[in-house]
Amino acid sequence: SAQPLWSQQEIVIIPQPNEVQLHEGESFVITDKTRIVSNESAQFSAELLQEAVYRSTGKKLAISTGARGKFISYVFDKTFDKEAYELKVDKRGVQIKASEPAGWY
Repeated sequence: SAQPLWSQQEIVIIPQPNEVQLHEGESFVITDKTRIVSNESAQFSAELLQEAVYRSTGKKLAISTGARGKFISYVFDKTFDKEAYELKVDKRGVQIKASEPAGWY
């Protein structure tokens, strides 16, 4: 089993998740080629993320509907509660899963 690199209290994610699982070697690095993958229902969230990444890194990530290479994706899942979300990060990408926009931001 992988050993956590940080405690849950040291992870700054708002809203704070119910559970955090950290695994060594599973970090994701945003590059100039990273894309934000979004469908129409997540477009506003994708644009907010694009602006936040630009402000903090100077990188303007492209928003697209298809995933190639490393990407950050918004996934629609009706089984989630209204504001619930699941955030998965590994070296290949980031997946943000929610049932509606309230869970994406």
